[in-house]
Amino acid sequence: MVINNFEVSKQCKLPLVSIIIPTYNAGKTLDKCLKSIFNQDYPNDKIEVIIIDGGSTDNTREIASHYKVRILKNPYRTQEGPNGGKAIGVKYSRGDILCFLDSDNIIYGSAWLRSMVYPLLEDENVVVCESSRILNKRDPAINRFCSYYVLETDTRDPFILLPRTKDRILKNKKQFYYTYYAINDIPCLANGSTIRANILKSVGGYDYDTDVIYRLVAKGHKLFAQSTCGGIHHLYVMSFSELITKAIKRIQGFLLRSERIGNKLFLSRRKSDLSIALIKALFPVKKFTFALSKVRESRDIAWLYYPVISFLVAIVYLLIFILYGGKNQGGV
Repeated sequence: MVINNFEVSKQCKLPLVSIIIPTYNAGKTLDKCLKSIFNQDYPNDKIEVIIIDGGSTDNTREIASHYKVRILKNPYRTQEGPNGGKAIGVKYSRGDILCFLDSDNIIYGSAWLRSMVYPLLEDENVVVCESSRILNKRDPAINRFCSYYVLETDTRDPFILLPRTKDRILKNKKQFYYTYYAINDIPCLANGSTIRANILKSVGGYDYDTDVIYRLVAKGHKLFAQSTCGGIHHLYVMSFSELITKAIKRIQGFLLRSERIGNKLFLSRRKSDLSIALIKALFPVKKFTFALSKVRESRDIAWLYYPVISFLVAIVYLLIFILYGGKNQGGV
């Protein structure tokens, strides 16, 4: 993977990019996130960073004030939803291209933003460019495993809807490739993605990361790109308790939003995936054997978390479905 070089002339006329970052008590990671943005070789006058803060009680706003950013208030604290932080950021953005980041996302590679914009300039039919993901071997073992858990097809959490593009490549260029999505198998709008502002607004703007891609594809906007230059490093979790908390929030979010057509589609598909995950979770010996093979392959003991975490997460999802599923799914 190329990290710092992107073979496009720096004299190329570049559009204004609005980078939208919802925050709430993000003091531990926000400085690293913002530094990685302003270390880009993209012209600073072509970058608009919008912080939408949900009333942080730590030093989040103080950290943000040290950078050239706009700070907006988010009265609802949440990132997602028609009144959430991302929607507020879209409403007040000025950029031709929008980029969504979380405060715990760190950009790797000074040419990353340029590489995320270029596919949208090269082909007017491309509506979204998705970022590669970066694994940092210096992270705590649990965060390293979470990176594997997200990226590995064989182990992926059934409610993490990241792009599954390798079998859908239409054109493979040197530093990015084109792909497409069908209406019955689409991801969420993942962190680090860039999207044309006018196209997003034409399909109703931003509400939920799952529904945005559904509406785009339903309207015929099926051509996507994925950059292989640099990528996003996610400081996902640092403890078991954080992992379980995030798992609970993820499944509750799906259930609470399942009445809309996009989430009905996702939920029905993920229920099937969950059933498979639960069956597999009941056979820890096989999972432990798989984990050992991955330890040998990657030389990383973080894989030993796999049998335990996959079992705990599957049980959490099952309990949430039992407790809340019938009430919120409306028969889905």
